[in-house]
Amino acid sequence: MDFWSYMLGKEQGGSGSDSGSGEEKWIGDGNTHIWIELSEERKSPMLGLAVNGSAVVDWGDGTSPDVLTGTSSTPSDVLWTPRHEYSRGGEYVITLTVDGQAGVGGVSNSNAGSYLLRNSAESDGCNIVYRNAIKRVELGTGIVNVGAAGLGHCYSLRGLKFPESKLTFGSSCVISCRRLEKFNMSNNDSPLGGSMFSGCEGLREVVLSESITDIPSSTFSGCTVLTYIKIPGKVSNVMASAFNNCYSMKVCDFTDHSAVPTLSSTSVFNNVPEDCEIRVPAALAEEWKAASNWSTYADRIVGV
Repeated sequence: MDFWSYMLGKEQGGSGSDSGSGEEKWIGDGNTHIWIELSEERKSPMLGLAVNGSAVVDWGDGTSPDVLTGTSSTPSDVLWTPRHEYSRGGEYVITLTVDGQAGVGGVSNSNAGSYLLRNSAESDGCNIVYRNAIKRVELGTGIVNVGAAGLGHCYSLRGLKFPESKLTFGSSCVISCRRLEKFNMSNNDSPLGGSMFSGCEGLREVVLSESITDIPSSTFSGCTVLTYIKIPGKVSNVMASAFNNCYSMKVCDFTDHSAVPTLSSTSVFNNVPEDCEIRVPAALAEEWKAASNWSTYADRIVGV
């Protein structure tokens, strides 16, 4: 589907519309869709994907698709399309149709980032312009892995949707997606990855799956405008620096818990404001305040 077909769908209340709520709907056809905006001067990207089976890459401009065929969905086993020559800059929707399984990979450095849109397979400063051309990503059911920095450093990414199927997340898989404001994992029971949202400076709203049991190290480190988060009741372990440098945090809500989770380090809430409330069930408040490492934050623990 190209961008203009997508926009027509919005205007007519089709797959791009959400019937007047002011937010865009996802396509939801089981495929992976990548919304991009290319400049007139840089309009020749390539795409990388690890594939166990095949993946058809429709570039969204009416040209013949590329096909990637491989034997591994491990994100490091990436395959590359040729560089695709768009006839003009502008907005497009790339569609990946996976027959089998696929993994999204990347590299955590300023000249690399996600493999989904690149100038070259190497560490290349021009990779930055393409990775920042990515505006929204809807991962389809064929995606089983999002590897380390798989969506990392996509500074213009403002919308992200995972499939309901279970995924394996590598460390820092959404690191430094600075324009991502909202994220909802309520329909996906995949465990979180370490440093998963680290550096997502614009992240304001997070809904986590009720099934998760751990908040890994540095998961929300550097989410500087996040003010409230509800921690699911099954979480039994909160790891080091999980909320490090969450400078705006006002409420960390554990009120769905029936037991005190393990706090693995006193660094979990480093540089969180002094007026941040750690809300817990009233019946557990005293036990919570006395628990190992939690006692460091006893003056912030509030029973409700």
